[in-house]
Amino acid sequence: MKKILSLTTSCAVLALAATSAQAQSMDYTTMQEMFGEPVTTSANGSPMRQSDVPMDMTIISAEEIARYPAREIPDVLRHYAGMSVRKHDGTSYSVGIRGYNPPGAERLLVLVNGRQVYQDFFGVVNWASIPVQLNEIQQIEIVRGPNTALFGFNAVSGVVNIITKNPIYDDVDYIQGDIGINGYARSSGAVTLTDEGLWGMRLSAGNSYERLDDNLTSPADVGLFHETDNAGDLNVDTSVRVNDSTTMRFEGSYSSSAQNSITAYFDGTIIDEKSSGVKAEISSDTDYGIVEATLYRNSLDSVYTIVDGAYGFNNDVIVARLSDTFQIGNNHTFRIAAEYRDNEDKLSLNGNVFSTSSYHINSYSGLWYWTATPKLSFSTAVRYDHAQADLDGGGIFVNGLFPGNPFSNDQYNNRYDEFGYNFGALYKLTDVDVFRFNASKGIDMPSLFEVGFQVSAGGLTYYADPTIEASDVHDFQLGYERRLNSLNGSFKATGFYQKINEFQGFNPLSTTLIHIGNIGDSKVYGVELSLDGETENNIRWGINYSYSRVNDDLNNTLQEYENLNSDHMIKGNIGYSPNEKLDMDAFLAYESDYTGIRGYNTANINLDIDPDVIVDARVAYKPTEKWTVSVNGQALFGDNEQSSYGEETDTQLFLRAKYDF
Repeated sequence: MKKILSLTTSCAVLALAATSAQAQSMDYTTMQEMFGEPVTTSANGSPMRQSDVPMDMTIISAEEIARYPAREIPDVLRHYAGMSVRKHDGTSYSVGIRGYNPPGAERLLVLVNGRQVYQDFFGVVNWASIPVQLNEIQQIEIVRGPNTALFGFNAVSGVVNIITKNPIYDDVDYIQGDIGINGYARSSGAVTLTDEGLWGMRLSAGNSYERLDDNLTSPADVGLFHETDNAGDLNVDTSVRVNDSTTMRFEGSYSSSAQNSITAYFDGTIIDEKSSGVKAEISSDTDYGIVEATLYRNSLDSVYTIVDGAYGFNNDVIVARLSDTFQIGNNHTFRIAAEYRDNEDKLSLNGNVFSTSSYHINSYSGLWYWTATPKLSFSTAVRYDHAQADLDGGGIFVNGLFPGNPFSNDQYNNRYDEFGYNFGALYKLTDVDVFRFNASKGIDMPSLFEVGFQVSAGGLTYYADPTIEASDVHDFQLGYERRLNSLNGSFKATGFYQKINEFQGFNPLSTTLIHIGNIGDSKVYGVELSLDGETENNIRWGINYSYSRVNDDLNNTLQEYENLNSDHMIKGNIGYSPNEKLDMDAFLAYESDYTGIRGYNTANINLDIDPDVIVDARVAYKPTEKWTVSVNGQALFGDNEQSSYGEETDTQLFLRAKYDF
């Protein structure tokens, strides 16, 4: 059987990898230099140039990331079409794609080298806990629309896939320090050890601190919050070439953070958490295709402190995955994969365990990628999930469940059998004109919180409904992209329609009883337009506009996503590099007005958030080849309310110095 890793300038398929988010042994840097554009393995399992991807994907390169005055990953994501980023305080963000961006934003899947880093108990992302430094990122891939058949759980509105540099190919050695107003300080660094492409190991670490203005306060929250935010993390990444056809990669990480935020049920909270992860994978090019095996474990100890007490979530996730990617003929690529997932969470209040909920999930998936002609290609992926959910509501209550819950333990032991698909077609009308069509059915499985959460405190009773169903998300997209050689840039337009059946959320039955289950249906439709270019004298620019309209049919008067959504977003950037030593960049982000929600209790506050403009800027100078010094600013027009739920986000100015060795 022919080797299925090949490179040709006349073929869209550059190499074949085992899974859509795992093929990290590829030398991304060399391929990008060879083809003059980013290369991805994430769209459909076959590494290819960005221009050939049959999905709505944006790839943010390491060079682009370096130009942002960013402290965290969401500071970069904010400026791309369809991305809604709202900052609650310090290091606390919510990120959504094409609407549906309340606190927590559980519909977005975030991966680091194929390992899911969202928190399973809520299905949310704590961006401060992601153990990755911006300087060690190879690229960030934004995939819009449901992609559960390709990427797995939580990929309902889209995917943010973070790929770090491979230590066997990329030598990352640096130290960096930030110091700014509001007591802000941050340090990070990395060192790489390698042996002539046979093996490589990178150690990286970071720590940040910021003094806060007691923001996010409703009458019920006075005196609750930290006066500071801080976060730290440590990561080790090792890659080994066993022989010409087999590579192994090992990753381990630890992070700790303390931050002010807002819970998924709209209460102000302090989040104190510690998380760790370990991952091992092996990839081998065999006579039967490229076979990959992956095993990882995520462990999380998180405490959410609200006015009613401290709620603890102790979550352990183990994932084992096996796949085989093979080629039949020159135009047909196939991948088959199986995955097992064991997920357990213990819920406690003030240190006393309430209940233990768990998921045991078997998944099977397949992919067929067909290059029908040099101009036309198709990608079809399917996935089947069998899930068993269980709840042990023993804990501190004599009757097994908290008083007021109308259900029994046995009713919470449920089974889910779900099927999803992703279809993509790409047609090259000319050498510069490309059309894309996508259709998909994504599956939003209930999180452990939605499967088994139960608590009664502070006059409020929350309980998960054991009859909760998985949400079906049907999505259709049509896109057009044209390369504009005269501008050294491109124009892109995408229209989309999405229908969500059996939306999962909160349904307040009274002022004291909150039901967690299916709350009805919703749909969103819209358009995204973008234009960018670069002049001969090194002036780069770009602008994009996003319109998304959410229409709800929900039995919930508080959690109406059509009111939580900003219908209009405008993003822009301009940069200038007069020489190799100096870079200047400015970024603008606008989101139209929306309504924020604070709390489901008697202190509930609905806040009308006015539209505002966020302007970030960076000026960087390289006095020597190894030193880079930059002045950075965020929210330069002063305090604004757009970025958070009714509270001001302070202007931030900081000086950054980086030394590469």
